[in-house]
Amino acid sequence: MKKENKKSFSLKGINSKIIIPLSVLISIILLSVIAVTANTVPYTVIDGDNKYDVSIIFPDEKALIEKAKNEGMKEFTELDDAVLDETNSTLTIYRAVDLTLNIEGEKSTIHANVGQTVESALKEANINSDGAYNLLPSGDTVITSDTQVRLNHGYIVYVNGTEYEISSENDTVAAALKEANINYDDNDGFSPDLSEKLYPGMEISYVKGYKIKVSNGSFTAETSTFATTVEEFLKEREITLDSDDRLSPSKIAKITDGTEIIITRVYSRNETFKESTPYETEYETSIDLYRGGTKVKTPGEEGIDEVSYTCIYENGELVSKTEISRKTLKEPVTEVILEGSKGNYQEEVEAAVLGNTGSGDNFFIDHNGNKVYYKRQLYGEATAYYIPGGITSVGLPVARGVVAVDPKVIPYGSKLYITSGSYCYGYAIAGDTGGAMLSGRVLTDLYMESLDECYEFGRRNMTVYIIE
Repeated sequence: MKKENKKSFSLKGINSKIIIPLSVLISIILLSVIAVTANTVPYTVIDGDNKYDVSIIFPDEKALIEKAKNEGMKEFTELDDAVLDETNSTLTIYRAVDLTLNIEGEKSTIHANVGQTVESALKEANINSDGAYNLLPSGDTVITSDTQVRLNHGYIVYVNGTEYEISSENDTVAAALKEANINYDDNDGFSPDLSEKLYPGMEISYVKGYKIKVSNGSFTAETSTFATTVEEFLKEREITLDSDDRLSPSKIAKITDGTEIIITRVYSRNETFKESTPYETEYETSIDLYRGGTKVKTPGEEGIDEVSYTCIYENGELVSKTEISRKTLKEPVTEVILEGSKGNYQEEVEAAVLGNTGSGDNFFIDHNGNKVYYKRQLYGEATAYYIPGGITSVGLPVARGVVAVDPKVIPYGSKLYITSGSYCYGYAIAGDTGGAMLSGRVLTDLYMESLDECYEFGRRNMTVYIIE
């Protein structure tokens, strides 16, 4: 602190001596102090974040700085600046700082004062007075401390934090990305928009997008995403999975263009169905029927059960069920079939046909009572098949009346009549073949109109008349 000069007061004469009472002297001193105090003015000296309150009789910059220094303010240098505002009774100190300039790669340093803008400091130094350079930070930036300033004819921008220097003729985000060799497509995301004009120091955010396919249960769609993993995508779209649901690929899998995410929705529930139950078949011998002949004595009837299951569904389709309970609502009725034991019907028919001399040609009576002449008669084992929508060896659509044969035995296209003592298949055409026929194990394979009919026919010996 600076020491103040203090003066003492007394009245002295050469030939006389005046004695002033102490009370009077004190009053004179107090009045002097009051007079001086009445003429002082309060001021605030502002130095950055620091403020110093001082009182002064004749305020000027130099006196106020000295007062503030006495209050602890640091030394004021010739590079610093001070602005007196008598209206608001303030003196603001603007400290000198360094501006480090980078002009197209060449560096230099000038002095400026805190509170100035970058542009005004450069103009004082007669730099960029014609506005030829783009400034970073911008010219209206207020200087608060030592600052680095870049001056470029183009633009300094940042893409995802990486600095790029863009030439002045490319003044949009899209042009900047192209000059920076950053490839992008319609799936990618940018901020700001690609059409935005550049400015020095612009922050450009670029997020790579991916075109993917998503199957969520029974719903399938193509979409685009900025997510980099399957888990991020699920969170992005607020897709949740239940404990039984399945996800492919896994949550940690990386997403790329063309990734297919499949969510299989799995749930279970208990359901009750009515189901038919098969009936059994019993056979009885009948002396009223020829051997090989059969007749239904008691028709079979299916039973009905009420069955409860735990059913598992995937994407709404039933994939499995486990039986929980079963209740019989109707018992099945056993079918009873009579089997003939009388003579040999097949032999009798053959004998009648072969023994019929007629006009000298062989013939038989069909199921309609017609007399039919035939060229050749074969007898052997027959089976049945069912292939809906199939095509035969000779290109015919499968249908009742088209039978499979060995073409070396029965030429393709032959017209046939097939019957037995208990079963009449009727007229047919040789239009297909199969391994069993070619091996000689089976004479013919008869097309039926349902699997149930095939099962009912089974394997039987049949007579095949070759008509022509």
